[in-house]
Amino acid sequence: MTKKQQQSVEFALVKINLEQFAIIEDLYQNDNKVEFTTALNFAVSNYNKRIKVFVRFGFEQEKKPFIIIEGSCEFSVVSSSWDSFANAEKHSITVPKGFMAHIAALTVSSVRGMLHVKTENTQFNKYFIPTMNVAEMVSEDVKFDI
Repeated sequence: MTKKQQQSVEFALVKINLEQFAIIEDLYQNDNKVEFTTALNFAVSNYNKRIKVFVRFGFEQEKKPFIIIEGSCEFSVVSSSWDSFANAEKHSITVPKGFMAHIAALTVSSVRGMLHVKTENTQFNKYFIPTMNVAEMVSEDVKFDI
């Protein structure tokens, strides 16, 4: 490991958002097999030194989603840590995969709680976001052009 990889990142969670949520009861059939889908995306703001993590989950039957939830978390990164990601010559930011996996895991946990609250006292509360190894979803450093 290089010194840059070992460096800790100073950051703060500054905002949690429920981007979208839907239950489509007409598409749900109680006895049918349920598939779980997931998507993970990132965005950055070089101006604000922020990273936004989006996670989207779906519960589907026959390729038709009956529960859709997407949430995001925004993380502010301290200037000294942000500067360690920057490459001014290439006009890019490269964020280490370990840090990205960490903030993605925080976002997944936040969305898990959102789903519970939104389905509480409904027949859909039995569907939850399972534990997952988010590090497997972030297999390499994430590069953003700025």
